[in-house]
Amino acid sequence: MNVSIPRMMDIRPRISDAPQTLAALPGNLEGSTTAVPVRGAVVLQEGGSRDPLFLPHEFSGLGRYFAGLAAAVDPGITVYGLVPPEDLQLRTVEGLAARMVRIVREIQPKGPYRVVGWSFGGILAYEIAVQLIGQNQEVGFLGLLDTCPPLDLARQSNPLSALTPQECVLDFILQLGPDEAELERHLRQLSERLSFDEFVLECQKLEIPEFGNRTSKEITVLVDRTIAHANSLLDYAIRPISMPIHLFLSEEWPKEGTEFLGWDEVLPREQITVIRTSGTHRSMVEMPRVEELGKALSAALELGSNRAGCKRGRQGELPMVIQTGVGDPEQVVCFPGAGAQVTDFVHFGAALGRLWSLYGVRHQGLDLELPPHSSVESAADTFMERLDSLTLRKPVHLVGHSFGGWIAFEVANRLRSIGKPVASLTLIDSESPGLGERKEYTSTEALLEFIGIVEQSRGTTLGIERRTYEQCGAKKQIAMLHAAMVRRNILPKRTIPDVLHGPISQFSAALRMRYEPRWVYQEPAWVVVADDSKFAADTNYRRQEAMFAGWKRYAPVLGGWKGPGNHTTILQPPNIGRLIDWWRSTITGNKLDDRNPRTLVHGRGDDGRHS
Repeated sequence: MNVSIPRMMDIRPRISDAPQTLAALPGNLEGSTTAVPVRGAVVLQEGGSRDPLFLPHEFSGLGRYFAGLAAAVDPGITVYGLVPPEDLQLRTVEGLAARMVRIVREIQPKGPYRVVGWSFGGILAYEIAVQLIGQNQEVGFLGLLDTCPPLDLARQSNPLSALTPQECVLDFILQLGPDEAELERHLRQLSERLSFDEFVLECQKLEIPEFGNRTSKEITVLVDRTIAHANSLLDYAIRPISMPIHLFLSEEWPKEGTEFLGWDEVLPREQITVIRTSGTHRSMVEMPRVEELGKALSAALELGSNRAGCKRGRQGELPMVIQTGVGDPEQVVCFPGAGAQVTDFVHFGAALGRLWSLYGVRHQGLDLELPPHSSVESAADTFMERLDSLTLRKPVHLVGHSFGGWIAFEVANRLRSIGKPVASLTLIDSESPGLGERKEYTSTEALLEFIGIVEQSRGTTLGIERRTYEQCGAKKQIAMLHAAMVRRNILPKRTIPDVLHGPISQFSAALRMRYEPRWVYQEPAWVVVADDSKFAADTNYRRQEAMFAGWKRYAPVLGGWKGPGNHTTILQPPNIGRLIDWWRSTITGNKLDDRNPRTLVHGRGDDGRHS
């Protein structure tokens, strides 16, 4: 089902139909009944003790549907509007949703959560639900109001990006009837010969009500925000979730051929409840049509509260046994890197020998049955729930590679907090946490990072030309990557591209994750660093020193070692043999090198020493 970006996400809001919206910048939303309780959220209606309802903003960020919908739903429900930041423009759906999840959980720390969004706000509501589930939270209700999924949209240029700022403003305010054609011609002529500031001033002189007292700077913010949101939609890779959704459709959609608006290509039809309401895409959230929508939504919310939404499902998988040691073996629990499988530690176990039992923790989301964890803490929670299954007879050794190092560190602190000693903690080429906000990654950028890891592990290029790749839709990108991996004998020919969805989804979620440890780990810990083949020696040196110094803030009794190979090949033969030789001699007995336990050595990877 092909739906244009402008139609699907309401790039062209009809401001003349909702004059309150341009006056409703974040922090000044009409319809608010109280002060903003949390930065980024507006109380639209104060209700009773039932679970609140959260409404993410639509494309413009102005919350143009907030006041009408909040007034139309059951007055016993507290309703919050989630608005964009005033001082920052996020550029991905995932980044926008992650910020909103933090706001939602500040207001309501535990689920079940209820989220409803109109138009582009529906996409944000969906991703909020994905990330809440990824934090082991229950989502009790997810409502999408006339929202289409972005199905494999090509990364063509955003049509708004090609317009001048003046033309963008015209695109916002001119949805003209016959009696407005003369005004349209006049404004279009002005837009062609005036600067942006002059154009805004002239519109104000003409007493166009939508402009009010808004300055050129405020109009520019609105234009830039809308373009950024359009770009974020173009690069959003939607993921399936195992919970029901309620899809409210306007009368604009014919009953034949569009009954699910394409959501049946994302989710099984039995997960989708379709509710038809009167009005057009815009008028369904405006008086008087919004009253009908509010009643339908209230009924669905009441019914949904008596049914299961998305509960936590499986309480995590059992750690997988990589090898079982003989006699009374030492026990090692391994946490793979982002998007990686437990099998990455098979060589680790083989090099250790049969006196060691080795377990691997499989990342949630690799099989797409549940979304990936969206926080380190939720991944650690899931592991701790399955801790008893390991039958730990003695203190356990924890080893984390790359992103897995973050989970291993969090688990080590959790174990100590319940009185379970940790035999050792080893972080293999794991970026130090807590360095402020994580970089935003679009789906394409995350895929390119994934490709870089694959190439580094194989020591070869996959032959994917970046510029061409960036212009493709998500399905074609995955297909191109799969074909390249088959050509390089990384994947068997019998596999299909879908085999990559789980690893890429989990890798992308980890890449976007931020982690600020709550505790300082007071026991000895070790950081192993490795070179990144993309960088020169001096750059690697600085990166490794920064990694060591960053971890030392959270683990002051820290030892370090420069390992062989690169970020991925350090776990592969022959490098793994040198790593295990160092690990056994240094880690066994839980002793740091007596000479200088807190210095990272930049020497050969097979020297097995600190200095």
